[in-house]
Amino acid sequence: VNDHIILKSDVDQRVAESLLQLQQQRQQQIDFNEGIWYSVLQNQVERYIMLDQARQDSIMVTDEQVNAQINQRINQFIAQVGSEAALERQLGKSIVQIRADLRESYREEMIVGQYRQLLMSDVTITRPEVEEYFRNIPADSLPEIPEQVAISQIVAIPPPLEDARKEARQFAE
Repeated sequence: VNDHIILKSDVDQRVAESLLQLQQQRQQQIDFNEGIWYSVLQNQVERYIMLDQARQDSIMVTDEQVNAQINQRINQFIAQVGSEAALERQLGKSIVQIRADLRESYREEMIVGQYRQLLMSDVTITRPEVEEYFRNIPADSLPEIPEQVAISQIVAIPPPLEDARKEARQFAE
């Protein structure tokens, strides 16, 4: 994407991070599928396009803003794992290395965020206007969205007790 290279390994890493984050949020196992992979790839492409456009429009963030964001994120990590030492052990890097690794990606993320905010600041549509728009569309031209239900079941089968086996055998006999 322009001068940016998107490596398959980068997309794979972001997919793994996304799956882990979704699993933590929903507290259930989420399996990998091709749709997730292509969605992450599309997000990367869009991010680099917006980053280049933001740089053309001279949108910049200061080192202080980036450092504040990184400090906040590292403090969240530390709160999750318990201590700086535990975080360093878990990631296999020192806090200084973690900060250095996060710096450029956070800078890009913040630039893209400011650019999105700039784009959205011109949007002046209200909820009633949206409702009116959809009321004016004929009902037969709107696609039907089928109902969806997600069902899960937790089954825990306890091991039978020796007494229960004897009673069942006696009853069967």
